[in-house]
Amino acid sequence: MKRLSSIAVLSTCLFLSACGYGTFSHIEGKTGVSVSQESINIHVNPCSTGVDYIDIKGRNINGVEKHYANFMSDKPQQNPFNIDINAPEEPWRTISDAQLPQGEDDILLILAGSLIDGDQAVQSNVSMGEILTLQEGEILTTQGGKNIRVSQEEFNSCNTD
Repeated sequence: MKRLSSIAVLSTCLFLSACGYGTFSHIEGKTGVSVSQESINIHVNPCSTGVDYIDIKGRNINGVEKHYANFMSDKPQQNPFNIDINAPEEPWRTISDAQLPQGEDDILLILAGSLIDGDQAVQSNVSMGEILTLQEGEILTTQGGKNIRVSQEEFNSCNTD
């Protein structure tokens, strides 16, 4: 699984460079995912960065890279927020509609950053199976290379402890 995570991170970096996203000057903050009323929500805590795009992509179990959803804002957001992937609210707009994989082993790579400021939040790399086991109120995030479940309060903290 660790190798799959490394491959996903590497491919994402190559994709972002190839698409003109370039080198990020500042990486901080968090991304995560939760479920509520049969919907999936993407959470972002920019901490001291700004976020004006969210990209959800990944590789399925057969190694095929997919783009699952993209969202944009006209200006970088600096406070914690979440987006219902099926009904984003202002200032977010859908660039490509969410079409998530169905397999429990399929991986979602959640990227968030600012094309304007060159900032990036720390990405999350989670499986659909992990998402499907979330309880209401839990946020699944990647910290220190591991996926952990945290409360909204813990997610909104920018402490690195």
